[in-house]
Parts: sequence; C-alpha cells; structure tokens
Amino acid sequence: MLPLQLLLRLLLLICLLPALPAAASGVVPLEQAEILLYSGAQPPPANARWNPIHLPDHWTNSRPDASGEAWYRFRFAYSVPADQLQAIYLPRLSMNAAVWLNGVQIGHGGNFSEPYGRNWNRPLLFLVPHGLLRDGSNQLLIRLLAPPYTQAVLLPAQIGPEALLRAEYDQAYFLRITLNQSAGLLTAAIGLLMLSLWWRRRKDTAYGLFGMAALVWAAQSTNLFLAQAPLPTAAWEILVNASFSIIASLLMASLLLFTGTRWPRFTRLLYVLASAAPLSMLLSPPQWFIQVTAFWHLITLVATAATLLQLTRLALLAHHPDARSLLLSLSIVLLFSLHDWLIHSKPAWLAGLVHWGGDSFLLQFAAPLVFLGVAWTMTARYV
Repeated sequence: MLPLQLLLRLLLLICLLPALPAAASGVVPLEQAEILLYSGAQPPPANARWNPIHLPDHWTNSRPDASGEAWYRFRFAYSVPADQLQAIYLPRLSMNAAVWLNGVQIGHGGNFSEPYGRNWNRPLLFLVPHGLLRDGSNQLLIRLLAPPYTQAVLLPAQIGPEALLRAEYDQAYFLRITLNQSAGLLTAAIGLLMLSLWWRRRKDTAYGLFGMAALVWAAQSTNLFLAQAPLPTAAWEILVNASFSIIASLLMASLLLFTGTRWPRFTRLLYVLASAAPLSMLLSPPQWFIQVTAFWHLITLVATAATLLQLTRLALLAHHPDARSLLLSLSIVLLFSLHDWLIHSKPAWLAGLVHWGGDSFLLQFAAPLVFLGVAWTMTARYV
C-alpha cells in the first residue's frame, strides 16, 4: 500500500491548496455594494431602487427563493498608478457574470442564455482599457446570472494592477481547473485499469464496482472545469448531484465485498440509494432542488460512516490487513465530504462557524488520491 506518511503529507497539502493568499498590496477589495434583482443585457435605469449589501453574498442564505439575474453596483474611489495596466478580478461567483466599468462593458464569462457560461468554479479576470479607470470616483456594475437548480454566489471583487491580480488568477485557475483536469484523467485511467482486472477475473466483483465508481467520478468531475455543459442546466445539475450517491454506493459496495463483509441488507440499501436519489432529484421542483440534494448527500454521508465503522471493526478486532489501509482512505472521504456538505447545504448556524477550507470544496482535491490509494491496495492483492 502507499506509505501512510506520504499519503498524509499529500492530504495536508490538499487542505492548504484552496487557501489562496489574501489580496496583495495595491489591490482594492470591493466588499460594500448595492444589489438589484433585474434581468437585462444593459444596466438598470437611473431611477432603479438599489439595496445595500455586504459581500460575500450567498443567495441560499440571503434570498433562497430568488433565481434569474441580479446587478451589483460598487462605488469606489481609486488612484490610478501611472503606466500600469489595471484589471478587475472576480475570485468566485456562480453561475456567470458580465462586468461594466464607468458605463462600458469590459468583459463577460460566456452566454447568458442556454447553454449558459459556467463559472461556478472558474475565476474571472478582466483587463481595464487604458483611460477608463479614473482618479477619484468610479462605478463598477456586475451582472450576475443565477439559473434555477444552481446556488448563486458572489464574493468581493478586486481591482488593482494586472500583474498582481494575474498571479492570483493563475494560481486559482491552476488549482480549480488545470489540477482537476489532470485528476480526472488519472481517475479515469484508474477506473479502466480496475475494470480490466475484473474482466480478467469476473468473480472479483469488487474490482468491477470500484472501476465503475472511478469512471463515474471522472465523468462528473468535468463539471469542475467545463465552460459550457453538454445538457441544459437543469438536466446537468440533476445528473451531477445524483452522481454522488451513485459513486458512493458503488464504492461502499466494492469495499465491503473486497474485505469479505457479508452485509446483504445494507448492500441492498446502497443500491436503493443509487436509484432513489436521482429519481427524487428528477421529480423535485426547482425551488426545492437544493434542499433535496442536501438531504440525499447527507444520507450518502451516513452510508459512508456505516461502512467506515465496519472497516474499523475489521481493522481493530479482526486485524484485517487490507481494512487498515482502506480505513484511512474512507476516513478522508468522509471528512472532506462532510465539509463539502456544509458548504453545499449552508445551514443557518454555519454563517457564524469558522470552518477549515473556507468556501472551497475539498473533495475534488482528495478524491483522486483516495481512488489511487484504494486501487493500490486492490492491485497489490490481485497481483
């Protein structure tokens, strides 16, 4: 198996990856804004009634029943450095945005009609044309797209020298996009390898289930970096959220079989979970979708915890050699999944909770290493 010290060091690095540095000196964060629920490709009329707001703005907490579009207005004073290219950086938003500075549109993140531009995990950086940013008073408008079935959010915008903001943007893009593209390919390769082992020895069903779990994860992880979905947004969000229950059910059933655990009732429940979760999400009204997905993700966490207890019993009482290594991998899955569930469901008490990892989802970083660790253990026994 993989050395425990190496795996732990890699996971410590994973925990630190989403903790991007604070705004560099010379960069101005824009946290105070005004908001207006308004749909239109052009800025709202002059007589519109704006409401003050402090960013970050998570619609799940601030306006859970709203969807569609909203405009944010920032009024700020700025001193333009001489001979220095300026930029506006949006570190996190959902789902798409267009940016206007002093009455001029300087960029957008893609379509505002189907197929929507998907930037929920993608940072955006816009260059400011020379002379557009003024010494003194300025106005920034952000048009935010928040389709049904998605969780709208806008974190504080940043304005400053392009060189400084480019460094932050490049780091965020590498961690959220490039790294996930590479991890998806790695996980897909693991899935194909494990399916090939199962094909050669069909009685080892655990290998087949694990291979399918890895391939489903690799397929749904494209949601982390696709600029446009291949399906309408509603269908795509249902498919992505339902896949977590399917992945967990396949993975848990695989680990139980691999360790020789005969738990037929629980295994049947896993297969019920894999079918009931997608069906209920498909039938759920748009206004209930986030709550329904949060419920099924919680049930998935409970099933994972039950499997973890079984592996703990095998490792401590039966001294099962493989259960010990699998115990570490599943513990990481459960811990990071719990963190991501809190971010996804956003319970009211979370607003005052200081939680590790911030607003970044962590399972996307840990899952490829977990699949690699489990595959290493399974391949060692196969050989």
